[in-house]
Amino acid sequence: MDPEVEKLLAHHGIKGMRWGIRRARATGAAADKARAQFLQDRAKLHGKTLSKEDAFRRVHKGRQAASAILAISGALSVAAIVSAAAAA
Repeated sequence: MDPEVEKLLAHHGIKGMRWGIRRARATGAAADKARAQFLQDRAKLHGKTLSKEDAFRRVHKGRQAASAILAISGALSVAAIVSAAAAA
């Protein structure tokens, strides 16, 4: 390949890399389990312990806080948005 062209294309990523393809994100119970595991790992990293039950309690508490914010702002709940999208 011409050195000038190679220099120009050098910053465009890895050869053969696929652009725009994203892995599906976990939702529902799978996402809660992954978030709880993350909280346990982070606590362990800082020399603390966090039981599985406490980790799930924190995940659920965060979900409740997000629902409360949506309710106060008058926005649709996440469940309503998902069901409306599925119906369409």
